[in-house]
Amino acid sequence: MVDSEIARWLGAGGQPSPHLVAPTPGETSVPDLDWLRAAVGPARVVGIGVPTHGARELFTLAHRIIGYLADELDFRAVAMDEPDRPGAALDAYARHGDGDPEAIVRELHPHHRTVEMLRLVGWMRDRATRTPNAPLHFVGLLPTAPAPAAGVAENAAVGGPRAKGAGRNDSPEGGSGKGDDDGAGTQGDGDGRGDEVANGRAAWIGFVEQWLAQAVLRWHAQTAAKIIVLSGISHTAVGHRRTVTTGAAPPVTHRNAGSYLREGLGPGGYASLGLTFHHGVVDLGEGPHPIPPPPAGTVESLLGAPPRPIVLDTRAAADTPLERWLARPATVRLVGPAFDPADPSKAAMSGGSLAEWFDAVAHVGRVSPVHPLGS
Repeated sequence: MVDSEIARWLGAGGQPSPHLVAPTPGETSVPDLDWLRAAVGPARVVGIGVPTHGARELFTLAHRIIGYLADELDFRAVAMDEPDRPGAALDAYARHGDGDPEAIVRELHPHHRTVEMLRLVGWMRDRATRTPNAPLHFVGLLPTAPAPAAGVAENAAVGGPRAKGAGRNDSPEGGSGKGDDDGAGTQGDGDGRGDEVANGRAAWIGFVEQWLAQAVLRWHAQTAAKIIVLSGISHTAVGHRRTVTTGAAPPVTHRNAGSYLREGLGPGGYASLGLTFHHGVVDLGEGPHPIPPPPAGTVESLLGAPPRPIVLDTRAAADTPLERWLARPATVRLVGPAFDPADPSKAAMSGGSLAEWFDAVAHVGRVSPVHPLGS
């Protein structure tokens, strides 16, 4: 089937379009998200993956999904790849009202120091007051101190400079400042140092994937509670050999956190939801940046710029024109600090298919930047 036929099929089918409005306190009627029930199934952990942390519509949609999973499917925690110390402070506020939420949000990575993040935390607090016996926990998945990096240097030959950042966000979709996975220092100088640094970078990213998965599995084992993981799409997708390309750095291929979660939780235990977009403006913590339409051949290019979001349930695609398309090799764009609008092919995830990576995909046509907290 050619892409034009797939596009026509998508336009004629699909799930109800989700609204791009943050849930209000006490909201219970969410029929636009009922597709989540089938997509998530019996999962005890759900990953919500975003290709960028700087798009308001994607964060708002993630917020709505979190609300549905909490209210309708009894999920009890929200985890992000943020340091555990501010994560614990946000947890105390969300469950008990302790502390100043805005001050705590300002301790997060720059791309989460936003009005939208503060609104999510406020919604979690409001929910705890309405349902005190079933509050939502907030979990920071990264260590505040860099101690674990010592073991990485010994066991994976990561090397000093990268090993010092264990508490920071090393996501290709990140926005924690210049230098995160931007490929700096990975070009060879003729003495083999470039290969050494590139190998160290690959080992470091592989360690981060295992760390994120182990942190989620550990928290779930300790509490037996269902948990939602909101993170970069390259982490949450189920990628057994997925490849990430970021900037000038060589492509890196390895297992990711989503694949470890699926393995660790067994059949049906982990559900992967992917959020994508076509074009717009994002803010990763350093001001708004326009993002042009995606390159030809990417998933986003085929899905286009619909006026309302498109939802694809990959589990429901059997015996439809969509099934074979979902199973073929796919490329999804990543928009992080290394993204170059002049060469968008250098910011992508490949090495798998939509059917492997996700149980459902929600695609937004146009995005706008998140709102940074005022000074």
